[in-house]
Amino acid sequence: MQTIRWGIAGLGKIAGKFAEGLTQVPGAQLVAVASRSAERAAAFAAQYQVPQAYHSFAALAQDPAVDVVYIAAPHTDHHPLSVLMMQHGKAVLCEKPLAIHLGQVEEMITTAQAQQVYFMEALWTKFLPQFTRLQQLVQQQAIGQIRSVHAQFAFVPPFLPDRRVLNKALGGGALLDIGLYPILLANSLLGPPDELLANAQFGPTGVDEQCNMLFHYANGATAVLSCAFAYTGAVEATIYGTDGYLHLHHPWHGLCPALSWYNGQRELMEKIHFAHHGNGYQHEAEAVGHDLRAGRLQNAVVSHEFSRQLMATLDRVRLAAGIQYEQ
Repeated sequence: MQTIRWGIAGLGKIAGKFAEGLTQVPGAQLVAVASRSAERAAAFAAQYQVPQAYHSFAALAQDPAVDVVYIAAPHTDHHPLSVLMMQHGKAVLCEKPLAIHLGQVEEMITTAQAQQVYFMEALWTKFLPQFTRLQQLVQQQAIGQIRSVHAQFAFVPPFLPDRRVLNKALGGGALLDIGLYPILLANSLLGPPDELLANAQFGPTGVDEQCNMLFHYANGATAVLSCAFAYTGAVEATIYGTDGYLHLHHPWHGLCPALSWYNGQRELMEKIHFAHHGNGYQHEAEAVGHDLRAGRLQNAVVSHEFSRQLMATLDRVRLAAGIQYEQ
């Protein structure tokens, strides 16, 4: 098996989770990491036994020993770092959201196509077992035709105004950070909405602390979605159909323990339990490895077009809710 040699750009919390996930992927090796801080790069490399640590992203881009780079920097760095890596011939797996707005995403996709390099958004949820099973049941019409998707994601982060989550200059706020997940679910099952309504409440740092969304589709279906940093709630999702409904248990976007399938009489048909091995991040990394070995330039599950439509929907919600970033 061809070894896929990974680099990581940006060494925050999510980078550590991804590094742990890579240890569960056959034929994957983390060979280099980069941060603007030499101290952080050295500490991360020591913790995860990485042979090469850079305090320059350009140095990582120029390392011939790296096949693919995982972009784990703050949202505002996703676009420039992805473009930098691809311009140096690197495949890129970029953490969600791909960028701050659709214009940046279009440039990233154009760069990937011009350079003929692999490019994918790191939507780990799409590769987790509950998502695969959910889509199988929907395709089999286990609940008939979908009429409504309900999904929420809410928690209260520590009040650290300079950190990414609450920092407007870094693309902070609930919508980009966690609202993306309910939208991802709705777009996966129903496609982009024909019409939408959205409203937001803003916190003391100026970021959206809560966003509620209502999507309408030409076939009469709806999606009722919410995200919040203002309160803690169950991270659950329910898909309602003409012949029953499917319920993804908390936390539906991550290591979901179970999926419940009910018929049209609200009778439990099956409760499907999921046994997770590792922290879940290995699945998207494994998918990238399969694609690279096969010579593909994008992934069938998270295609360039899916990411384009996801960001376009986020832009529409942002406009409707009056959410603004500094880019």
